[in-house]
Amino acid sequence: AISGASLTGLTSSQMPTGSVLQFVSGVDDTSRDGTGEMQSDAVTITPSSSSSVIFLSFNMALETRSSPTDRGITVKILRGSTVIYAQTYELYASVSNASSQRISNTTYTLKDSPSSTSAVSYTFKITATSGIARMNQYGKSFLSVFEIGA
Repeated sequence: AISGASLTGLTSSQMPTGSVLQFVSGVDDTSRDGTGEMQSDAVTITPSSSSSVIFLSFNMALETRSSPTDRGITVKILRGSTVIYAQTYELYASVSNASSQRISNTTYTLKDSPSSTSAVSYTFKITATSGIARMNQYGKSFLSVFEIGA
């Protein structure tokens, strides 16, 4: 058995491949709505190695509503200003009722390889494809990033 005392002083390079080296999380509870692009608060991590993989888990509180019969939300996940994932027509709705809405806590998980030891910021952006998009109107968005040793 390994005692906790023998684990002190380990560096990230001494950890086995696949180990979680860091965890950073943030909560975005600022309500936003509109027809244009809206961006979440950022969560920032500084990788300890340029070979590390970053695992992201974003749980977004989203809503689409208003009069167009075909509507949805475009979701983009960004590293800095670079789009690393995009999904068109999240919460898609094709309805005849002009006042209907769709509300969801939507989770995205993905990995990124920033190849850097500089601070890296991750955010998500949403845009209404038509109608109105809302973020954090009926809940909070949670952003979590993990540095995984490679």
